[in-house]
Amino acid sequence: MHYSKPPLSLDDQIIHLQGKGLSIPDLQRAKKYLSSISFYRMSSFMRHYQTTTGTSSKVFVPGTTFDDILNLYLFDRELRVLLFDAIERTEVAFRTQLIHQLSCRHGSNWYENNTLFVSRKSFDGDYVRVITDVNRTSEQFVRHYKNTYSSPLFPPAWMALEVATLGLLSRLYKNLKSSPEKKAIAKHFNLHDPILLESWMQTMAYVRNHCAHHSRIWDRTFVISPKLPRNITILQLTARPVYHNKLYPFLCCLAHLRMAINPNTQFRQRVKALLRKYPNTRLQTMGFPANWETEPLWL
Repeated sequence: MHYSKPPLSLDDQIIHLQGKGLSIPDLQRAKKYLSSISFYRMSSFMRHYQTTTGTSSKVFVPGTTFDDILNLYLFDRELRVLLFDAIERTEVAFRTQLIHQLSCRHGSNWYENNTLFVSRKSFDGDYVRVITDVNRTSEQFVRHYKNTYSSPLFPPAWMALEVATLGLLSRLYKNLKSSPEKKAIAKHFNLHDPILLESWMQTMAYVRNHCAHHSRIWDRTFVISPKLPRNITILQLTARPVYHNKLYPFLCCLAHLRMAINPNTQFRQRVKALLRKYPNTRLQTMGFPANWETEPLWL
């Protein structure tokens, strides 16, 4: 099938939306936003206010305004900013523990020791990525090492892994053999099972990438989702989340990690404040259960 939809001018976009039943009281204001936020990007938020007619044509639910759609977009944007901040803080702590625990036990260049890892194939691939990141970085501390030292050929873990992505760090941790060091890293985050931390870090890398690329988060069905402990009280929850691949379980895991790092974190309060700011956001779409605010984790 040939794609034949033509591009629309701002005026035509407004006419198109009005023709679908969207109320736009301030046309100039709507055009201003559509000139900064593309119609196509906004359309993914419109679908939550649309219904299908008998001819399969989507129209807006009666009473829907441009501000309804705009507020949903702004909520998602502020949610991404909130998540990105919390993930950045958690990533720094995870990177620190990974480097510290392994370096103190196995030396400065432990990331080059394949005997520490379960899968040689995974190790080889990850090692190439570490070296690639080291070779292409412009960080002064890496250049200083290369210009000053001849052995080892590559810098110590606290330099090499400082320029590694969260995704790469999570893969290195997952591939580590079971050891006191691997367990100590999980324990630092108040987790007794490293498998949980493996899963959470992989999910965190997945969410971080979506945040970094400004992708929609609030209603996303997670392709990578966090494993939850059998004993859900570890997360200070009384009920297991119904939807494991929605935002709410990840928020619970991230809140746990943030509190393990900093008991005085304001992450939970910021989540609740954001939801209060946008009261019309559909919590069920994000996997929030009824009475979620009464859970010990969120009190």
